[in-house]
Amino acid sequence: MEPQTEQKSNLRRFLKFGCLGILLVVVILSIPIIRMAGRSISAFKATRATTTRIREKFGPAESYSPEPGKIINIARLKVFLDVRESLKPVMNRVEASQREILAPDENPDNDSVSIFDALRVVKKAGQSLPELANYFTERNNRLIQADMGLGEYFYTYAIVYYAWLGYTPDDGPDFESMAGGGKKRIILYAIQDMLKSKKSRDSAYSPEFWESFDPGTIGRVRALTMAILTNQHRKGRKLTENPEIQAFHRELEAEIQRIRKSRVLLPWQHNLPSGIAGQLEPYRDRLKSCYSKALNPVEFGIPLE
Repeated sequence: MEPQTEQKSNLRRFLKFGCLGILLVVVILSIPIIRMAGRSISAFKATRATTTRIREKFGPAESYSPEPGKIINIARLKVFLDVRESLKPVMNRVEASQREILAPDENPDNDSVSIFDALRVVKKAGQSLPELANYFTERNNRLIQADMGLGEYFYTYAIVYYAWLGYTPDDGPDFESMAGGGKKRIILYAIQDMLKSKKSRDSAYSPEFWESFDPGTIGRVRALTMAILTNQHRKGRKLTENPEIQAFHRELEAEIQRIRKSRVLLPWQHNLPSGIAGQLEPYRDRLKSCYSKALNPVEFGIPLE
């Protein structure tokens, strides 16, 4: 065999076995990811089952109506707080798994993404998904035990954390600074965009309600809380014999008009009456201690279908 022909043959053999070797490594790395995907699917099935149970008991989240004449019921706030505080161990596990995903890159200046980079990041993200699903499952179960529906829970959350304490629906992990830049951030953004898909649905809401707005984080919160205020307004309109409720009804009507004139405001945001703020003040430390930046952007819904 001529030397040149032999070199070509050796090169073909090297490329053949080299590609097979790379493929074998990818397959081996993919096995744990496939297993984690199975665990994630099972965990979210459990979440969906509890979401269905809570919706069957209390109705869709957007059907909730607060007590006429009140922005928030302090007795119900205490129930909300008990649920939140009981969830802190689960919150801590979600936050720990998220810190693992968002640890800085070993080489943050290198923006090139290889299949191995993607597999490693997806593996870490996959490890956190069952923890996230477990949080939702535990939250739903605790709410059922406390006789509180998702609509009341979401509304109370929006009042205390957004309208009063000043957090926002999109307050969450900073992918850019926490990931330290580089290839990991590119992959994380791809995962984040996938989770924001408009094709996703959440069983906490009725299909008709979901189709009526942009299912981004702020859009979801704004649409839900406005639906709840509208329910309260409709109910208060019938109670014409109670002067206190009618006075609040006029205040509520003005608030609904204020929100409708803005594209970004949430109910009672920057407009919470001082009397309500005073009632909430004794609970400030407890509320802040069970706020989770890691979970805040997904509290009002996560794709489940």
